[in-house]
Amino acid sequence: MALYYLVFIGRYAALRQANGAYSVLATALAFVGLTFWFSTHSAFSMVYLSDQYAVATIDILRSQLLAAGEAILASNMWNSTGGFMANFLLIGSLLISVVMLQYGTFNKLTACAGILANGLDLSRIMINLFLPGNPADILMAIAGPLYPIWFILLGRRLLQLGRSIPKVEVNQN
Repeated sequence: MALYYLVFIGRYAALRQANGAYSVLATALAFVGLTFWFSTHSAFSMVYLSDQYAVATIDILRSQLLAAGEAILASNMWNSTGGFMANFLLIGSLLISVVMLQYGTFNKLTACAGILANGLDLSRIMINLFLPGNPADILMAIAGPLYPIWFILLGRRLLQLGRSIPKVEVNQN
């Protein structure tokens, strides 16, 4: 997920000439969403509790640690307001994919894969508010395989664009 920051910087650099305003907006939304994602992730808290549970010898302490673990799961990126906002800010990815479709910097397949993956994922989040469970999961089952396709196409094009930038020679006198 940390590499996502670099992906958005690359997409911004590639599209800022085509549509600077939407590129800035999409990048800002993505950065805020990623920051929410990192702030609500529970991995380190769970590792700490797991280590404490492993050495606990008293049943009441184990019960307290299990309760703490449940509380962390209730407030993590999948269940908290911050997690919801992080996912909702996928709108930045959707917006930048629409910009990609409108301008010739990226091919239509890359843009369409981004629109479908991010659009279905965003739809899943919105549907999950009202109909939690299976209906939303079906959308993610469709969107999930589109993400690797999108990232491969996007990465390939960003590498091509990076190679096409003229190199500046430095005079070593």
